[in-house]
Amino acid sequence: EQAIKGVLKGGQTRFDAMLGTFVIEEGVVKTEDLTLQSQEAVVRSYGHVNLPQWSVDIDTVIDITEPEDAPDLSYHYSGPLGAPVANMNAQNLLQYGISQAVDKLIEDKAGEIINKILKVPEPSNDNGSTEGAQPKAPKPEDVFKGLLKDVISR
Repeated sequence: EQAIKGVLKGGQTRFDAMLGTFVIEEGVVKTEDLTLQSQEAVVRSYGHVNLPQWSVDIDTVIDITEPEDAPDLSYHYSGPLGAPVANMNAQNLLQYGISQAVDKLIEDKAGEIINKILKVPEPSNDNGSTEGAQPKAPKPEDVFKGLLKDVISR
């Protein structure tokens, strides 16, 4: 999540390598394989810069290395060379965000359900309130007793 936020906020990134080929014809610079590599990401671009028309039309895919399951970020840059418009394809990012939210919800709910099955009491602090209290781990024998009571009562 932090890596994605970092990429989206802008700034500078040092790249370890820049690879690719360019063809220049009549003032139009074309590439089909521009790759920038760093520890944080691999950036791949293809498209062209038209110098006589002072315009750009380039597609870029950013593959963030951490976290490993982070989605690729896709952009299309087009328009005047001095002020191109960047359009982001947010589909992968949205799917990733939804997946992360669902995973967290399932994890939280699963923990809640397991605690109810095992009859783990809600934690309380010194004044009897459960607000801001740290949960206490149940003793193994209490967990086992709770399971036995639950099985016997069914």
